[in-house]
Amino acid sequence: MPIIVENQDVTADIDYTDGELNIHFRDPSFVRCDIILVDMTHRRIGGLLHEGYHGMSGWPENLGPDTAGTLKMARLRAHGASGEVFKLSAPVKFMDNSGF
Repeated sequence: MPIIVENQDVTADIDYTDGELNIHFRDPSFVRCDIILVDMTHRRIGGLLHEGYHGMSGWPENLGPDTAGTLKMARLRAHGASGEVFKLSAPVKFMDNSGF
């Protein structure tokens, strides 16, 4: 597995389906994010892992601000090198312009 560098960008597929925020990481190291941070002003999403912020991608287009406010948890998934699937969850926190 690669070494995690603080504040590195992460490749992940993010979607909103059936009322759930789903994040599928390409690198299984990041499935262990402690919290998912959302900046609705810039429509960006990222995660905290080992006290470092890791940007992921833009906010799903089909998820508006009214619906976003109801999200409490995100489902995190990744495939390991031998094909196993890691499934965890993390709380979602919305940021304001003053920071976390």
